[in-house]
Amino acid sequence: MKHIFDCNLQNATTKVYSSLSLTSILDHLFETNEKKLFIVDENTKQFIDERCDTVQIPPGEGAKHMETVCHIISEAKKRDFSRDDMFVAVGGGVICDITGFAASIYMRGASVAFIPTTLLAQVDASLGGKTGVDFENVKNFIGQFYPAQRLYLSPQPLLTLSDKEYKNGLGEVLKHALLAQDDTLYTYLSNNADQILNRDKDILNDLILFSLEVKKSFIERDPKETEGIRDSLNLGHTFGHALESMGNLSMISHGEAVAWGVVAALRCSYDRNLCTKEFYQKYEQLFVQYGFSLHYDITDTDSYLDFLKKDKKRRKGEIRFVLMKDQGEPVITALEGSRILPYII
Repeated sequence: MKHIFDCNLQNATTKVYSSLSLTSILDHLFETNEKKLFIVDENTKQFIDERCDTVQIPPGEGAKHMETVCHIISEAKKRDFSRDDMFVAVGGGVICDITGFAASIYMRGASVAFIPTTLLAQVDASLGGKTGVDFENVKNFIGQFYPAQRLYLSPQPLLTLSDKEYKNGLGEVLKHALLAQDDTLYTYLSNNADQILNRDKDILNDLILFSLEVKKSFIERDPKETEGIRDSLNLGHTFGHALESMGNLSMISHGEAVAWGVVAALRCSYDRNLCTKEFYQKYEQLFVQYGFSLHYDITDTDSYLDFLKKDKKRRKGEIRFVLMKDQGEPVITALEGSRILPYII
């Protein structure tokens, strides 16, 4: 077990650990005596053992609603959990988001730890404190900031993912490459594409650390998105979330939608003379190198624009997008619907 770093978010600290072994992660958790309730689904229950008191929820985005949160809270109450006990999420971003939100409102706040088992969760959803659920087909509409006290990372569960789910996480990693202050992550991704796609464990350890360091640099300066700094991490998300919502949050994966959204944002940035053609094409080619589809046939543009208008990142009624000037230089700007259409069709 290795303590990698602490992520400090105002009055909350997330201690981040790494281990090649899931068993050693469980051993570390059970060194303390508080009760622990492990939240799993049918895919992630394989990663725990007989020591773990569990609540199993349905897999996937379809479970990300208030009924699931209430079910977890009800099960904790039956087990006589107190606010000094710990909820442990074992799964992808959906389970981490749901569990974190349930912990945040259980007796006004219980402890929570994450064992993310997908690449997407390890490089993004598990760090930063965002928790929540979907509401009326709008992604993450209900939620709050509630950082996990502990975050455990391991490449072991990543070897069990389907190719589609693994690629889902790569979309966020590639996004972080644009936002990094230098092109170290870009170069690593470009030079090690074969090993990354083949899930070399040593390469994965470095990749996760590089990606999390980019996210950490933004969220520590703006823990609750009040300074405008953390908003930059939404690169590709405003475009992408609307695409996800059109597919009922299930037809297109988050990583695929973000990848498409990042390239749409780059195209927009170039057309508005914010970035050079070379910068735009350099990163477009990186997404192509990793096999992302950069074109979706959006025929119902009115529905797409309606979903954009529901985006929770609106300010004073304006839909805000993250565009790029250059490496590590995001720009946040408002765009009207008529200015958006050329980049989605």
